[in-house]
Amino acid sequence: MPLALDITGIPKAQARARAWSNRWGITRVYLPPNDWRCCIMGAMLAARAKGIGQIAEPVELRLTFRMPRTKRLARLSKNPRPEPPCVGREDLDNLIKATLDEITPTGRANPRWGLLRNDNLVVRLVAEKRYARLDEQPGCLVEIEPIYLAPAAPMDIEPE
Repeated sequence: MPLALDITGIPKAQARARAWSNRWGITRVYLPPNDWRCCIMGAMLAARAKGIGQIAEPVELRLTFRMPRTKRLARLSKNPRPEPPCVGREDLDNLIKATLDEITPTGRANPRWGLLRNDNLVVRLVAEKRYARLDEQPGCLVEIEPIYLAPAAPMDIEPE
């Protein structure tokens, strides 16, 4: 049974690190603040409070990003039409990268933080970006399903 984590908030890709030097030649680097990271951390804290531990086995990861509806879609929602594809500022691959970075403990002070021990445990990834329906809030549904490997069958080797 997959672990489902529903994150509410506006999905946003992680901004690039910014660097600058002061007049003494000291270079500093920082990441601009990102509310999406805080939304993910809040959802992970809630999951950890329910007793969900860190996953340390191969997994399939399914991500469904629900992007905020545009004003144009709000006007068109009165007519029964199929939803247009969600093309906008946020690239799907950058959304995946930002979300995956937050659910793994890489670079954190506490290595037990995060739902996945390492992002190299993701062996199958399915991602979708769409507009949120009228009855939904923007966010992301993260489904993590462990992939159980069958034990290898013993090989029949005849002695020589």
